[in-house]
Amino acid sequence: MNITVLGSRGFLSKELNSKIYSYSLENDKKFIDKYNFLIATFSSTLREDNSVEMKNEIKYYEKLIVNLKSNDFLIYISSQTLELTNFTFYSKAKSKIEELIKSRVKNYVIVRPGMIFDENKSRFTLDSMHKSSSSKFTFLNDYPKTTACTINDIFELILCIKKNPNSFSKQIINIGIKRFKFSELQNIENKKKYRFKLIS
Repeated sequence: MNITVLGSRGFLSKELNSKIYSYSLENDKKFIDKYNFLIATFSSTLREDNSVEMKNEIKYYEKLIVNLKSNDFLIYISSQTLELTNFTFYSKAKSKIEELIKSRVKNYVIVRPGMIFDENKSRFTLDSMHKSSSSKFTFLNDYPKTTACTINDIFELILCIKKNPNSFSKQIINIGIKRFKFSELQNIENKKKYRFKLIS
């Protein structure tokens, strides 16, 4: 199967690599690969939200884009966060990289997942969301902001894109059909009857 996850250090990249490795090649033989599918998950601003990491992240993708071959098909894992704010370095980096891809890459799909939930470990992959799920506090007057999805949802989407790349090329795809309040997201991992509501 002609899918490569770029990088191996991040949690999402490790999980996607594992799924691709365990996926039976027998299921894929009837599809003739026209493209090399590259899955880009690198996000240094996810670990440290500062200007240095933003520059490093953008530089990484500029170099990646310059070195793409004509038969490379880039699937970039972005974030729904940039639909909510442009104040963080994380959202600024995602926005800039999306613009770079749209202007310079011939074949691509931008995937915007919401909060990613690991079904095997019953926890969110984002540490801050994982910690918030056990908190007794949530937000007052909150409204639905972002969706939730699983790692398997992302993997299944990748397989779907691979089987019909021309239909998906140059698209931005949000994963999830329902947006959740923050308290609802917290309850996915750690359901509590009551949380103290703070002004956000």
